[in-house]
Amino acid sequence: MEREKLVDIGTLADHLGVQQSTIYAWTHYKKIPFYKTGKLLRFKISDVEACLLSLPHTKPQQQAQPTGQDSHRKEKIRDRGKDSKVDRLVDMAMKEAGIKNTVL
Repeated sequence: MEREKLVDIGTLADHLGVQQSTIYAWTHYKKIPFYKTGKLLRFKISDVEACLLSLPHTKPQQQAQPTGQDSHRKEKIRDRGKDSKVDRLVDMAMKEAGIKNTVL
């Protein structure tokens, strides 16, 4: 019976398609099995894959909707029409400076 080779963190990260920092976090929180010799971390790919497949999968969290003043501010910005106060001030400043008003 042949033993499975132990791989380093870079090889495991490449195999799983994640960053090495993710592997470090998983080992820190003991989410995946690993072997530690001194400061070196080693992994059996089959053990890690089996462990990850057994973890409960969760839905991605939805982004929180803005509330309070923040949402009011965003509405004001969104609703700002062509003749907003800012646009009028910019137009006046451009006229005073002798800059031709061009649409970008």
